[in-house]
Amino acid sequence: MSCFPTRPLALMLVTALLCLNVSAPVGSAESGDGPTDEVTVSELNAAAAVGRPQWRVGDTWVVETRTQPIQGREPPRDDEPVRLRWQFRVNKIEKIAGEDCYRVDIECVTPGRTSPQTSLWCDTRTLFLRQFQTQLAFQGRYRTVQESYATAKGATAPVITLVNVLPLSMPAFAPPGTKGLESSGSAKFVCVSQPLPAGAKDPSVIRFRHSVQQSVRPAGPKAVEALPEGFSKELGEEPLTEVELRTPGEQVKQLWRAGSPWPVYVEQGRTKAYLVPNP
Repeated sequence: MSCFPTRPLALMLVTALLCLNVSAPVGSAESGDGPTDEVTVSELNAAAAVGRPQWRVGDTWVVETRTQPIQGREPPRDDEPVRLRWQFRVNKIEKIAGEDCYRVDIECVTPGRTSPQTSLWCDTRTLFLRQFQTQLAFQGRYRTVQESYATAKGATAPVITLVNVLPLSMPAFAPPGTKGLESSGSAKFVCVSQPLPAGAKDPSVIRFRHSVQQSVRPAGPKAVEALPEGFSKELGEEPLTEVELRTPGEQVKQLWRAGSPWPVYVEQGRTKAYLVPNP
């Protein structure tokens, strides 16, 4: 059985490629049009900073997702969420659109589930998500779906990805050397996406401009209540940061802990995700 539902996800991805988080098309990949009001890396700490996790090649971590089934026309049911576990591995550093990026490969490790190939490419300096790629099963075959993201030079932005069955959205992080965990703020960021590899130029492909509002604040005492006991008991005394990413049609909530490679909690659509404590 596939880790990703097939037909519902296929429909969701096709729709998302056309309209998810879109404010306006900005022309072809050749046009040179792009975002004009980004928040730059240097402005992040005062605006809406998130402490940047430290990744190294060879790092691994596991995330558990719990997804509520899609309800049909029948009356609502008390179905248990579908629970899956995913291993993330920072496999290598690759050049994407001329920039050094961590390549993170993701595999479903729940027994009995087949795993589509899913990868992220994040800038080594800012962890800006430059490219996302996955596969979906459709009519007995896997089809590759990808999207790349770009900002003006020197800028960064949060990204809300196409898939929410496995939440992979990334916030905008504070510059290297900045703590960014004790600040509170909200800022609007802009990026451009295209359903092609990063840096590819095709005059027939329309790019889209995305405006994402990022809000950051230290997590209050009740924030940890979102985590099951087995996940929360090992959080220790490290501070938690609440992050909210919002577009006109999408909302993502995250909890980040200092020293963790991934958010300890994510809520996006029908899915909640938890960083599994190390054994």
